[in-house]
Amino acid sequence: MKSDTTKREKMKKLFILGLILPLEVAASGWSGIRDIEMLHGRECARDKGFEITFKTDHKNPDNCTSSRTVDLDCDNVGHNTQVSMALTALSTGKPIDVWVDGCDSEGHAKAISITLRP
Repeated sequence: MKSDTTKREKMKKLFILGLILPLEVAASGWSGIRDIEMLHGRECARDKGFEITFKTDHKNPDNCTSSRTVDLDCDNVGHNTQVSMALTALSTGKPIDVWVDGCDSEGHAKAISITLRP
């Protein structure tokens, strides 16, 4: 009986590890608090929308080819609010932190969420 309990515990641990590992591979995460160098309004085509270029490289958790620019897809929920936050950050000199998930067709990280920092 003790042997069966031990096997079950090991299986539970392996199962949980199997759930966690794919999350690490996906590697989405925060850009890190960065100052904005430039904003570029793009056409809403494919996976392009509104580009934010930082003054320094961001953390780039998905290893996109561009480590300074992130893209706000026009189809993101809250796109207009996020653009407004980026414009506010640039005009007030405040840094932002961006949650990124994946890379777009031009190698920019896809921005999902923006946090305006004090």
